[in-house]
Amino acid sequence: MTDAAQIAARYDEWAQTYEHELLHEWRYQAPAVAARLLADAGMVSPVLDVGCGTGLVGRFLNDAGFDTIDGVDLSPASLESARACGVYRELALADFNSGPLPFPDSTYAAVICVGVLSYAVDPGAVVGEFCRLVEPGGRLVFTHRMDLWEQQDFGGILLAHQESGVLHDLAWSEPSEYMPGNEELSDIRIRYVTASVSATTAR
Repeated sequence: MTDAAQIAARYDEWAQTYEHELLHEWRYQAPAVAARLLADAGMVSPVLDVGCGTGLVGRFLNDAGFDTIDGVDLSPASLESARACGVYRELALADFNSGPLPFPDSTYAAVICVGVLSYAVDPGAVVGEFCRLVEPGGRLVFTHRMDLWEQQDFGGILLAHQESGVLHDLAWSEPSEYMPGNEELSDIRIRYVTASVSATTAR
């Protein structure tokens, strides 16, 4: 599904039960793991949480010691929940498939994006947008599903960004569990991607 209105409507309807289902019923570990990966790279601020939803990743970031976190999502109801959790400095309503996100170049020390790239129409352009938003030497942490990774040649997309000089220190994990408690998704695996944005490149 890539239609922004349909995605927003789905998550608006789901916002009240979203976190309970993911964490307690489906045993979704990606937000905690991704926040830890960013923390392991060093405490950097500010951080942009792309596809922040109800604030799940933001709370794990806050627990890990990050104190300046902004978020962006296309679901108004999810953003209301994120605002209520009290860990975000700013929250914005936007869709990364509709062009640049509403922030200047090099605004953030890091961008994190967990469980959202499945909705990217042009994943290469979205990764490029993450790079635009991060200051030289900043960090990226994100996840992507293995079924789409292979279908999109996502590894090739990332390597192209590295070869062009936009990314360095690029690494991705072995396939990991996604939502083992969800019967429909239990066979799907994800990868965790980490990278730095190059200090000297025209972007």
